[in-house]
Amino acid sequence: MAATKAKAGNKAAGKAKAAKDEPKFGVHSEVGQLRKVMVCAPGTAMYYKARREQGLAVFTKTSDWIVFGVIVVAAVYSIYALATGAIVI
Repeated sequence: MAATKAKAGNKAAGKAKAAKDEPKFGVHSEVGQLRKVMVCAPGTAMYYKARREQGLAVFTKTSDWIVFGVIVVAAVYSIYALATGAIVI
């Protein structure tokens, strides 16, 4: 009986170690954030173009422009990092 408990304990520890070693990419990780930015940047660019075509103000506040700039810079960096192999998806 003690041997089966020891095997079960070793098996659980092995699963925990395997789960710990696996990379987890989600929105909470840096790679997940960069992936999210790469998806959002084209939509933001299309929004910018559509507002300009309609003759409307693209962004009304300075903070909107700052957020737009950060998204564009992060998207460019993430594409560069993927191309050079600095990050892997």
